[in-house]
Amino acid sequence: MATDEYYEFGQKFDIGLDYLEEIKTGTGVVKTTLGDMNGTLNSIDNTLKSFVLRQDEHNQWMKEHIQRMDEHNQWMKEHNQRMDEHNQRLENILVKLAEK
Repeated sequence: MATDEYYEFGQKFDIGLDYLEEIKTGTGVVKTTLGDMNGTLNSIDNTLKSFVLRQDEHNQWMKEHIQRMDEHNQWMKEHNQRMDEHNQRLENILVKLAEK
């Protein structure tokens, strides 16, 4: 009877060893996958850093552009005011001419 128990224990032990071997193999695959993911994450990180740098440059350009546009708009406002005054003078001249 003891021999049957040892035989049965041996079979269970072999099955356990097979499971452990599969876990070991699976762990190796996971480690390889994690290594690949680390490389991918580094690539994504570099891409995002590059994007952020270019976005910062673009934002600076936009800030300067907005400043130039503000200056232009101020000039246009002053120009329009001068044109309104000029048109008012022309209208006054036309009124005087029409009265004659």
